[in-house]
Amino acid sequence: MRSNLTHACIDLAIQALPLFVVHGRGRQRPALTLGPISFGNTRIEVHAPVALTDHDQSVFYALHGLAAIQPADLAPDELGEARDGLQLSELAAQQLTASVRCTSRELHWATGASSVGTDSLTRVVETLHRLASVDLCWTQGLMNASCRLISVVEAANGLVVTLNPRSARAALRVRGSDRRVCQHARIDLDERRHLSTEAGRLLHSWLSATLGYGRTWRYHEESLIAHAWIDSERAKTIERRRTQLRTALEEIGTLEGWTVSSEKGRVIVISRAFSAASSARKATVRGQRDDE
Repeated sequence: MRSNLTHACIDLAIQALPLFVVHGRGRQRPALTLGPISFGNTRIEVHAPVALTDHDQSVFYALHGLAAIQPADLAPDELGEARDGLQLSELAAQQLTASVRCTSRELHWATGASSVGTDSLTRVVETLHRLASVDLCWTQGLMNASCRLISVVEAANGLVVTLNPRSARAALRVRGSDRRVCQHARIDLDERRHLSTEAGRLLHSWLSATLGYGRTWRYHEESLIAHAWIDSERAKTIERRRTQLRTALEEIGTLEGWTVSSEKGRVIVISRAFSAASSARKATVRGQRDDE
């Protein structure tokens, strides 16, 4: 069953953090603390009991996509339980959240998986509980807020998964009082499904958030490696990472609108042109704004 999700809108500050990384199978996952980093007028940090992987990211993106097209209308008691699971601080509790009602099978298909089995469904549930254990803290102006990345409530008829306020605002593209859409990164899930390597998918996600359409940027290899792997200190490890990085970038370079080349001194040049789909989407958004 092919997923009908074409994209996911992710909070830019969360996306700027290397929260999801390549992690060798069979290895113990280390705890992960990221930040605080500054992004615009926001300072954000994350604490995860265990490192999160490419599969965890796929589920996280699927939740955003589902929240945008089929947000759950929860009863008051369900909403209260879902928000309690987010462990919202006082200021975070004043903000919007968004929930998805689904089964683990539906969420598995939403990630773009090509097959399903008992192990894969168990893996989805394990991912949800990992995501629900992540603490998110941010400061914006005079506001200090914190909560869990998501909450998960298991019911007889499936799951109720609720996104934190920052993610909910991005997924639903909520407008503020100034009528500006919140800052978000639009991740093309169709492009993501064409990538076969973990590093390729992780780097594509980060580049989608940081490299705008019609732009070209130069990156040093080590800076790209830092956005996909936790550990890259040892000489043998760094050489292996460089080889995997080149394979990932070659994949990204095959996507429509993406161009990847290299220069001396381990410099990677990446360009992102307007594709036919992005140009059509831009024209649609412009028309909607004109109507307003």
